[in-house]
Amino acid sequence: MARKCFMKNSFVLIVVLAFIMAGNSCQSHKKNAGSSKASIDKAVIMQKDTFSLKGTIWKLVELNGKPVKDTVTGRSEPFIIFSINDSTFNGSGGCNRFFGNYELKENNLFHISHVGMTKMACVDAVLDEAELLTTLEKVNLLTIEGKTLTLYRAVKAPLARFEAVNKESDK
Repeated sequence: MARKCFMKNSFVLIVVLAFIMAGNSCQSHKKNAGSSKASIDKAVIMQKDTFSLKGTIWKLVELNGKPVKDTVTGRSEPFIIFSINDSTFNGSGGCNRFFGNYELKENNLFHISHVGMTKMACVDAVLDEAELLTTLEKVNLLTIEGKTLTLYRAVKAPLARFEAVNKESDK
């Protein structure tokens, strides 16, 4: 009986290993076959000068229809970065740092949650940072066209516009 059980388990193990090896072989073949397509796609993206949501430093240029003023000397420009590794983001309102979670769904549906911010006293603030956070929490749709990230509530007027500065990995 024990020998029968051992043989049955061995057979199952061999079948599972065979499937794993076959799957890896197919994946390797797909990677090689798709590598020329991947370089073509990359070239097209570069030609269009389109940026990815994740890993790009997005500088805030407009909030609720109002242009964002230039920064005061010694302050950072308001920006946001969406993590490449997980569904978190962080940024600066010009004085305080903010952070939170996001979720990107099909059809560019977008949700921001669990937003937090440091609480430094800021003189000569570039913008109302509380307004920025409140606006981010209202967003439910986004578009990226070239170097511009636009955040919307439904399909009404844009709530915020950002311009790509560079990739986070280029810092």
